[in-house]
Amino acid sequence: MTEFHSSYAMPQAGIPDDLTIPQFILDYHHPLRPVRPQGTPWLIDDATGRSVAYEELRVRTYGLANALYLKWNFGEGDVACIFARNHIDYVVAVWAVHRLGGVVSTANPAYTADELHYQLTTVKTSLLLVHPDVLDTAQVAAKKAGLSVDRVVLFECLPNSIPASHPTFQDLITEGLNKDPSFVEKRLAPGEAKTKLAVLCFSSGTTGRPKAVAIPHYALIVNIIQGAVFFGLGDPSIPQDDKRYRPGDIACGVLPLFHIYGLVVNLHFVIFAGMTMVVQPRFSLQKFLKSIVRYRITVLYLVPPMFILLCKDPIVKNYDLGHVRTTNSGAAPFSIELVQQLSQVLPNASITQGYGMTETSTTVSATSPLQRHTKGGVGVLLPGVVARVVKQDGSLARVGETGELHLNTPSLALGYLNNERA
Repeated sequence: MTEFHSSYAMPQAGIPDDLTIPQFILDYHHPLRPVRPQGTPWLIDDATGRSVAYEELRVRTYGLANALYLKWNFGEGDVACIFARNHIDYVVAVWAVHRLGGVVSTANPAYTADELHYQLTTVKTSLLLVHPDVLDTAQVAAKKAGLSVDRVVLFECLPNSIPASHPTFQDLITEGLNKDPSFVEKRLAPGEAKTKLAVLCFSSGTTGRPKAVAIPHYALIVNIIQGAVFFGLGDPSIPQDDKRYRPGDIACGVLPLFHIYGLVVNLHFVIFAGMTMVVQPRFSLQKFLKSIVRYRITVLYLVPPMFILLCKDPIVKNYDLGHVRTTNSGAAPFSIELVQQLSQVLPNASITQGYGMTETSTTVSATSPLQRHTKGGVGVLLPGVVARVVKQDGSLARVGETGELHLNTPSLALGYLNNERA
């Protein structure tokens, strides 16, 4: 019988269980968090080149939170659904909701009105935060769910296309910054972050309709710290040039932020690690290649179909990608044949992959930091993770036998919202 334990130990101290995600990222300095090079932005808008650093993110988050409380009395336990493609204010929306004690539910912007309506009613949404590209769908779903027009908030205003009945982020942020503070941010009691809901991410699972995975703040924070330990982010004994991720790195931000991989790894881990995320609204190969060159992107977080395009499309040869130093794949299998092809396209880059799921708040295993390329497997377990392979009869599989993977990790979700049987 075999039970697998990570060879990496969780840090004995420094796993806060009394902080929300924005408190952890904006207000708290973890000992494993690297020092960000001075003047390094946290985010860059791919389309405009606008860069945003810590102070602006902190101020915009406060302004939006203050306005949400003033206008709708949005607060403890209320749910805001984000129905948008990637946007530089996406994280501002997430953190503003959390500052008020609310819960974020992220929705796929490709949803139909019926699919969005199902999510809105399942999580009992009280605010819908929408990109104008998908406003028509949002309006139909919101009306069906009984949300009033003024509770559909727009990320931005597109000229001559947005009815004045919908407030915009900028309007709310300006209002929130011009008014006296209206809310007192809740400080969690010791241990409360382990049960305090942060995100309701929908997972297709294996059967039935998509289910809302209930993820507490602690699980998200733990997964970031697990990655920090695993990759030696704050370990002074590891030379900087030997680290896979380094402060000052530039990471692409094309993975959808409604998905747990994009939200936790591509956004929050990148920020924690002192990297800059180039926010890209959607994947278009030519625009993506131009972005890599324009911003000198060094880290690529992608999924296998995107890597396949990099290997197959002849236009890739027109771009100098020699500065790309690290790639990471997730969400689907990454074959050794694809590794070999990609190493020809990105000769200076390590090619790695990880494994995880929404229910584990993303990553449970990744290619070892001591290994340059993945060998087709999903690597080794992150700190604190225990894995078993269980056969149909309930016994543990031996080496070489197949079965169902059972995982235990401190980043485990609480379960499925209102669905104990699942």
